[in-house]
Amino acid sequence: MSNLVLIIDEAQRSYKHFALWNNLIKYQGQGNESGAYIVLLSSYGSPSQHVHEYDDETWTPPYLSDQQRISMRPLASNNQNVSLYFVRAEFNDVIRRAAPTDSRFPVILSEDSIDELFRLTCGHAGCTSAFLEVIKHSNHSSESRRGGKEITVEILYKIMRDPDFFNSLKSSKGFGRCLPKLQELQNKPAWALVLQHVVAAGHVKRKSVEDDALNFIYKKGWLHAELDKNTDDSIYICPTNIHHMYYAKLLCLSTKRFPTQMFPSLGEFWRAVVQKFSRSALVTHCHSIGAGGLPRPMETQYGDEFYRSAWQLLGNGSFLTSEWGDLEKIKDSTNRINFVVRDVKWGIELMRDGEHPSRHLDRFKPGGQYYDWIANNRLAEWVVLDFRCSMPRISHRREIFHVVFTDEHRDYKIIDGFGHVCDGPIRLLDEAEVKTESKENEDDDFDCD
Repeated sequence: MSNLVLIIDEAQRSYKHFALWNNLIKYQGQGNESGAYIVLLSSYGSPSQHVHEYDDETWTPPYLSDQQRISMRPLASNNQNVSLYFVRAEFNDVIRRAAPTDSRFPVILSEDSIDELFRLTCGHAGCTSAFLEVIKHSNHSSESRRGGKEITVEILYKIMRDPDFFNSLKSSKGFGRCLPKLQELQNKPAWALVLQHVVAAGHVKRKSVEDDALNFIYKKGWLHAELDKNTDDSIYICPTNIHHMYYAKLLCLSTKRFPTQMFPSLGEFWRAVVQKFSRSALVTHCHSIGAGGLPRPMETQYGDEFYRSAWQLLGNGSFLTSEWGDLEKIKDSTNRINFVVRDVKWGIELMRDGEHPSRHLDRFKPGGQYYDWIANNRLAEWVVLDFRCSMPRISHRREIFHVVFTDEHRDYKIIDGFGHVCDGPIRLLDEAEVKTESKENEDDDFDCD
């Protein structure tokens, strides 16, 4: 029976069957070289040495060695050669194998599209499979497929902007159950609040939300748990960036408008957002974990914090989303504006350490990537913010402002494009102050209509 593999799904529900564990699993788990291979799949949690959920204290559960334990990502305490998510080489192989499934109209992705698809799915097998099916049947890709042409990243974005995109993803039998329904979040505001925290900050910690709500969402597979390297505590993250976008889409369905009475100008708004930056979040960003358990790129440090601070500033009354809501945010993209506040048609472009300022500014000029938005009155006012830890060069451009942090991000000052200090130095908030203000905003009325 050495070529027999026994797969037990939802293994966490089998703990009460002592005969199965004592007579079969424990025997095979001790390194027996003959007999069937046994694969235990649990819907939540990380693999540990022992079974934790059992009531009979007289039962001695089997011991699983490090090499027998496999997680979503290779972990130091588990088998580091195998993981449930695709690594990049495996992902590329899946894309290659998927291309000729329909020889008449093949799905051929450009290199940029493959990169973006991996970023969006994080190598999640079910999400990858469902996304490829959506691409295959989308009207936006039909012309390219029929002509045997590559599906570009622009076509990929069109597919994602289609109103039926998420419905198509949810129709996948394997992946659909990983996404909550709108009605579930409407009926359970505590669940929605947990997901709001994740959308805003990229993760949530147990002390920040109700335990019952977090436990339910975790066991449903809507969030995954990873170990925070900064604190050794568990943090809860989106399984993929697709999950992050989906949660943001659901939570943006608020009828409330942007509070122009509080922030009548773009300058007042972005200054208020920066003033709520958390020093600890900026300092520890290099160790932060994003969707799918992947480390957040260092270049997203200020974009991530701007998004979290804006959500905290506006409270639960205005929902922030990745592409579809009041505040448009497309992360990790080099050819799309970072933020758009749609109600007031404000655009906010971010850069780091003054990298290629003319490249960012030229995007708003005639012929630039954002100019059509200005010409079509979708963008009324815009600004380029340069986040840095050193003094800037003078650009003599009124559209650019430099947010200059001192060593270790203890405070900052704002310098305009002509070299004039506009504000500061202003002390950054520490973690305790951020939590206090965030708690006050959570008391706002929740609306997910």
